[in-house]
Amino acid sequence: MATDVWVGFTELGSKLEKKSISYEPGIFFFQNMNYIQSKLEESGNPLEKELAMYLICQLRTPISRCKQVKKILPTLIAKYVIPEFNNDIMFLRARAVDIFTEYGSMELDIEVVRKAVEGIYLCLTKDSYPLVRIKAALAFNCILKHKTAKDLVQPLLKDILTVYLQLLDSYDLENIVNSLESIVEDFAEEIGPFALELIKHLTKLFFKLFNKDAEQANNEDYDG
Repeated sequence: MATDVWVGFTELGSKLEKKSISYEPGIFFFQNMNYIQSKLEESGNPLEKELAMYLICQLRTPISRCKQVKKILPTLIAKYVIPEFNNDIMFLRARAVDIFTEYGSMELDIEVVRKAVEGIYLCLTKDSYPLVRIKAALAFNCILKHKTAKDLVQPLLKDILTVYLQLLDSYDLENIVNSLESIVEDFAEEIGPFALELIKHLTKLFFKLFNKDAEQANNEDYDG
């Protein structure tokens, strides 16, 4: 039975674009909640735990339509996802951040929001893996939907913006720019002391992308 359920979850993840009235992923998820929780346990297989977290991310749309799952998801996140911010395994830290990118704006207990901000901030500013830092940069955009998160982030704003600018210098990712724009909007009144530095870095990024596009266009013309 367990193997059949796990295969079902795996197949479910690959069929999300082929949903029908008779195939409801959210209900399937709820009916097998005990099994998915067993895969999230601390002593579980890391690969199976990562797959369980991946499926939770992929199932955001059907889960949002399933009242039973929405009701218990905050508890599941508090118990099984928050601790993964401190996991020694990089891909589990990254996946924990992913879950808050997908579900960070949902209604959460204040203590969960506090721990999420602490974990995401740690992943953004201290993690040695760029993948985790990039994912954390995207997650902040979602968790800041909570007033509690904004209050906690405000004193950390300088460090957070510094990392965002470092990431933009190294990686040409539109999603990071969008997340940064959202933070600037959320902290419009507090952003003043950092405005000049932001403009300098964004101007530098603009010319970097402009030159890259121009070079690519010239190469295409040459090849043609």
